[in-house]
Amino acid sequence: MTTELFKRPIVIALFFLVAGILSARYLVPFLPFSSDIILTVGIFAAALSACAVINHFMKYPPIFLCAILTVAGFLGTLHNLADNVVPGDNITFTGVVQDSRYTSAGWQRLVVLADEGIQNGGNIHAAEGALLLTFLSPEYPVDIGQRVVLTGDLHELSQPTIPGAYNEFITQRAQGILARFNARSAETFGTYMNLTRITFLVRNRLADVYSAVLPYREARLIQSIVLGERPDVDDPVVGMYRAAGIYHLMVVSGLHLSILMMAVSVLLEKVLNKRTAGITALVIMLAYVFMTGAGISTVRAFTMAAVAVFARILYRDRDGATTVSFACLLLLLYQPLNLFSIGFQLSFGTVFGLVLLTEPTERGLAKLAKTLKFEKVLKPGVFRQLLAYNIVATVSTYPILAYHFSYISSYSVIINMIVAPTVVLLVVVGLLVGLVGLVSMGLAAFMAGVIYFILQFYEFVVRFFLALPGAVLLIGNRGFLATIMALLTMLAFGYMFSGFSGLTEDDNIFAKRGKVLALSVIILVAAVFFNELERRNFNFTDLQINSYVFHGSGVSVVVNGGGNNRILGTNTGATTLIPYLDYRGTEKATAVFATTAQTQHIMGLIELAESNRIAALYILDTINLNAGLGLRLQVAAASHSTPMHIISSADIVNVGNFTINFLGDTPLILQVSYDEHSIQLGGLG
Repeated sequence: MTTELFKRPIVIALFFLVAGILSARYLVPFLPFSSDIILTVGIFAAALSACAVINHFMKYPPIFLCAILTVAGFLGTLHNLADNVVPGDNITFTGVVQDSRYTSAGWQRLVVLADEGIQNGGNIHAAEGALLLTFLSPEYPVDIGQRVVLTGDLHELSQPTIPGAYNEFITQRAQGILARFNARSAETFGTYMNLTRITFLVRNRLADVYSAVLPYREARLIQSIVLGERPDVDDPVVGMYRAAGIYHLMVVSGLHLSILMMAVSVLLEKVLNKRTAGITALVIMLAYVFMTGAGISTVRAFTMAAVAVFARILYRDRDGATTVSFACLLLLLYQPLNLFSIGFQLSFGTVFGLVLLTEPTERGLAKLAKTLKFEKVLKPGVFRQLLAYNIVATVSTYPILAYHFSYISSYSVIINMIVAPTVVLLVVVGLLVGLVGLVSMGLAAFMAGVIYFILQFYEFVVRFFLALPGAVLLIGNRGFLATIMALLTMLAFGYMFSGFSGLTEDDNIFAKRGKVLALSVIILVAAVFFNELERRNFNFTDLQINSYVFHGSGVSVVVNGGGNNRILGTNTGATTLIPYLDYRGTEKATAVFATTAQTQHIMGLIELAESNRIAALYILDTINLNAGLGLRLQVAAASHSTPMHIISSADIVNVGNFTINFLGDTPLILQVSYDEHSIQLGGLG
């Protein structure tokens, strides 16, 4: 299938749409002019030229319609990126709550529809129908569907100022959210019984069943798996699932929808014909998609299922590449910024990988077995198919995970192989327990035992493998070029083994295709190599949180960690400092300097020490280690046996090629030198 991929019109159309989106996102900011008309005409002309080249080889005139898709992606992206909000303070507006969750700090995180827009003193701050990400104190409890009057401050969505930081702007704009509103007070009046409210009530009723028949942790997990409730990020089990590479089991995904679709279809086909059963199953699954929040992966799975059903109705053949490309095309036309969503990339990256690489991987395993003389172990059958499926499903996400989260899970293929056979049972029984609980709580409690033991089994498996050496490899962000080359290398592997049967007459074709794979591997290695060289150069980053990081020749130096009044676990160390070290691929900071016990400087270091991310800690002697935050830092470091050194404002510390020199203590000034580079830091006390 890989060899035929680029001959499908829908795949080519998708590439043109993506080209238009990428042009608006990355090309426009660097152009010397900003006229939308000139830009649109230029993009359209470039797309037509590309269509002409493709038509020369394919002889397919409808290909010229793809130029329209390029323009659609381009203009749609420009519209979504436009600064169409005016920030303001002390604003009051009326809206309807569309979504409601709680943050780890206990605040309400709402999505509010400003159906009448936002106006203040004659100024229009947001147009009618704007969606706002709203944070509200829990002392003003609100529910989905309620109409509220909010008073507070309207802010633009923030964009990252350092590499690896969270991009609130792109993430929220991809969900149609225009701006952020920090509410100080709220008044509720009236509740709309619309579709959003109905699905909220149904979801809450099912959630109550799980809470009644299962312990708290298991109830939260199954609520996430079946209902789409957000997992408790502070739960250590959630962190373990993520590190083990099976976090996708904890959230409603295309996998879960596919399982339920299959189960419903099988049941309906016992009493209805296949067409009627398919349409009925789609209607049921559409309701389920809305109930679980209509996430990208579930919408993608539903769209693919709908294509399959209508293909059967119309007696048309279908193939995986066309189906998933069509689903991707529809979602990007609806919201072009989906392309930059991590969830979108993981969902479609996995499915494209499964469609294009599962059969080639199985053939690759067959050739490997033949070469190593263990054909009996990897003989044709269910085990080899399951192994190929899990390898592709896991490895196809590695480049995306490494790019966004800077790590990969070493044993995720094995872990998924172990837990995969029970996923169908978990999802089906999980939904049945919720439905049965609406009628008989006793029977639901009895059935819930299956859920409890499966989740306990998952936890045991995850704990076992995470205890092994190298379970999680922190590789850092290797850059856009290396990420793209990793994905292209996978496609080259699929091309190499596409249609390969292992017969002697295939050897020449196999060898020629192997050269393509070898070339892509060489380019990938070169990209990673040059990225590593860049990493080893001197680098200074002001994290803009009263924290500074220096890198050079494999050595990293951190001066203070920032801090605010938030609780540990949600402070600057967890939200900014650690993600930046992950981005750089730094497992442990070589040397960390604490110059003051003030909250705005030390809280991030306490989180860094608690996470065992410090190789050596240097503490200024003016910090009281017997009380307050100084004591908490010392306890956190001691819990991991981190070496601690007490230094004075007259000391000079050498760390690798770095020299850290205290120039005085009134005010405190630190000079960091590296070869010919020298930087002075003030305001540290």
